Amino acid sequence: MKKILSIVMLATVLALNSCSTPLDKKYNEQTLDKDMKEIVASKSVSDEDKDMLAGYIVISKIMGTNFEGKTYNDILKEAKDYAKKHPSSESTGK
Repeated sequence: MKKILSIVMLATVLALNSCSTPLDKKYNEQTLDKDMKEIVASKSVSDEDKDMLAGYIVISKIMGTNFEGKTYNDILKEAKDYAKKHPSSESTGK
């Protein structure tokens, strides 16, 4: 019985992990390069979103932002929200 339960639990964990994307990973400064490569390779976001995510992380880190506990999806959402509130002169045509 324990063996069957172990197999079911393993299958559940594998199924849950296979549904997640690299954007669901928590931000980690030590693995940022690897994580960004996985995000690019996964094709789970557009090129525009990849650029926005990378740029927002760089600028935010310079400004001292702490992303601890946030996923890359959370950070991308913050970047999009920021872009909506602060449109650049390029996107507004000014």
